[in-house]
Amino acid sequence: GDGWAGMGLAARWPGGGGGWLVDAGVAPGVYNAGKSGNFLGRDLEFRSHLGVGRKMANGHAWSLAVLHKSNADTGKINPGMNTALLRWHRGF
Repeated sequence: GDGWAGMGLAARWPGGGGGWLVDAGVAPGVYNAGKSGNFLGRDLEFRSHLGVGRKMANGHAWSLAVLHKSNADTGKINPGMNTALLRWHRGF
C-alpha cells in the first residue's frame, strides 16, 4: 500500500450549538507510492483536509472529512489524490 508521513497544523471549531464541529488542517510530508500507478509526482506531498462532525455526550466525536494530497505543482506532474474518510475521535 501507499504511505504518507508528515506533520502540520490543524484546528477544530465548535459549531453554533448541538455539538457540531468543523476541523481543517494542512501538512507537508513524505509520500511513498506502493504501486507505480499511484505516483503523485514527488516524494514531497502536501496534505490538506476539511471535516465536519458531531461531538457526542460521552466526549467522543465522529466526522466526515475530505483529504487532498498534492505536490503543489512543485513536480513535473501533479495528479493529486482525493480521499473521503469517516472518522471516530476519542480523547485520551
